[in-house]
Amino acid sequence: MSEKDVFPERTTMTFASLCSSNELLMNVEGQFFVYDEMSMMVAVKLTFEIAVVLLSAMNDDTMNVEFGGVFTNLDQHEVRPLTSLSPWKNAMSRPLAWAWRMTNQQGYFDGLQLDFAESTEVEASRIQLLVVASEIKSR
Repeated sequence: MSEKDVFPERTTMTFASLCSSNELLMNVEGQFFVYDEMSMMVAVKLTFEIAVVLLSAMNDDTMNVEFGGVFTNLDQHEVRPLTSLSPWKNAMSRPLAWAWRMTNQQGYFDGLQLDFAESTEVEASRIQLLVVASEIKSR
């Protein structure tokens, strides 16, 4: 699926345009690498009303962002719903108000901070996603 399939009226989506669109967060899923009893989240898919954002941990501990991205089907991976779990449950059915790109001291893009809120007058649900050792950690 390409960006044109997800966003037929525009070819380029950014966090700025997503924030100004007031689209509500409708679903969150995580893709987990599962080995024996170990499980680590390697990708997160955020589904808004008409937009999809896929965040993936890269092997060099950086984060990749794809608007309109889809999970790759890999052995030893499973997709799990995150919608009802913390920290996502308080962000559901709210628009993305702010998005910050996090860059570490070595200059690598390794995280995002996302604020979900209806307006600046209400308390936001703030979520940080950080790639650590090829895994996405959320808080």
